[in-house]
Amino acid sequence: MKKNLFLMLIIFIYGSCILFISCSNVQNNEKEYIEEEQGSISFDLKKPVKTIKLPAELVEISALSYYKNNLLAAVQDENGFIYLINYKTGKIIEKIKIENFGDFEGIEIIDSTAYMMKSDGTIYRVENFIDENRKIEKFNPGFNAKNDCEGLAYDAQNHELLIACKAKAALAGNIQKNEHLPDLKKYRAIYPLRTDNMQVNVKPKFLLEKNEYEKISKTGDFKPSAIAIHPKTGNVYIIASAGKLLVILDKNGNYLGHAQLKPEIFRQPEGICFSPDGKKIFIANEGKGKKGTILIFESK
Repeated sequence: MKKNLFLMLIIFIYGSCILFISCSNVQNNEKEYIEEEQGSISFDLKKPVKTIKLPAELVEISALSYYKNNLLAAVQDENGFIYLINYKTGKIIEKIKIENFGDFEGIEIIDSTAYMMKSDGTIYRVENFIDENRKIEKFNPGFNAKNDCEGLAYDAQNHELLIACKAKAALAGNIQKNEHLPDLKKYRAIYPLRTDNMQVNVKPKFLLEKNEYEKISKTGDFKPSAIAIHPKTGNVYIIASAGKLLVILDKNGNYLGHAQLKPEIFRQPEGICFSPDGKKIFIANEGKGKKGTILIFESK
């Protein structure tokens, strides 16, 4: 890596829109733990404090969000239900039907509103999702199936959803042709979407250089499958199931660290969220022929 690599953190400022390219100081050091703030937050990824084995209907679990009162919300990639899971008991306490079928890959709960995302980037906003008189709206902000949208997180500070593309970084059509972007074929992209108007910013919030992150992956691959924001530090956690990596960026997109995810523990990590105090991290795994799981890790 060139010694001037820190210069590759490029900031494009047009109005209030900022694009961060994250590749500087990526370290090829294998870790099985993650730390923040000089070790004040630390999760040992070798030792989950609890493993929830999920029923057959969640073998394809694809996303997680913290709801409230020890409840996690989950979706899976074969139907349009929201599953509420008590992580203390490991039991599904409620199933809420939003859509019959669909490849749902993301969920975020904000107060009484659920946001669900399909792999083609279609967003479902479900107000009062727990009630029978819920209001369901669908939005297509500019993605398509080639983007393979798999990560959804909520940035409370900026009132926006973050959408991580597993595959193609460029948006559909020519809506980015005047945006002076780098060659997006070299990157994985994370886009911001305002929750007040459900409009996506066509400038990615973060661009992660594929070549740099593939170097630290044991499989030589890097395809984001889940994303979450730490509720206390604001740091961004990105899981790549293809690559078995967990990468941490700060809120400006600077690389902070990464952890290798052991395949025997993380069969196929597809969802991530935090408890409100940031002391627990929940990671969901698809079953791949076995039971799906939710792994719980607590900070030291």
